[in-house]
Amino acid sequence: MIRDPEPTGFAQLTEFDGARNAAMPQDRLRTIRHGAEALRERLLDAPPVRFARSFNLLRIPYPAWFAFTGVYSQQLLKPHMVHLLARTVLIQYDDFEGRLRTLLFTPADFEAGNETPYFKRLSEQTPKFLHKAIAPVYQTVPQALASCGIAPE
Repeated sequence: MIRDPEPTGFAQLTEFDGARNAAMPQDRLRTIRHGAEALRERLLDAPPVRFARSFNLLRIPYPAWFAFTGVYSQQLLKPHMVHLLARTVLIQYDDFEGRLRTLLFTPADFEAGNETPYFKRLSEQTPKFLHKAIAPVYQTVPQALASCGIAPE
């Protein structure tokens, strides 16, 4: 994949122009819904994507209190942690100029994420032999790309 410093082949989503101009929230919502229907029709008329696939990357332990914003605060039994599944999505499509584009959506750099204060502290407090069970890594983004024959350039 080669990154284009000034990408071309994109088109603006004009279907939502003026959606924030309405004074009343219900009018803004009505305008957005109308624009969404128009955008849906435009996308259905466009050529289909060439390739789309999602990949499991890893499971991340996360405090239930923050995940559910205190939903369990009144219950006797409270879950301590939840596991979030980090995924990435790879899409290949033809842009508006007919060039093949590759879009990698939500790539996770969990190696760098491990250095954040929260995950660093969690790692230090957890015995090493439990790391793979608590936060299993299924694959990295470069491995996911390689499984499709795409080089991470």
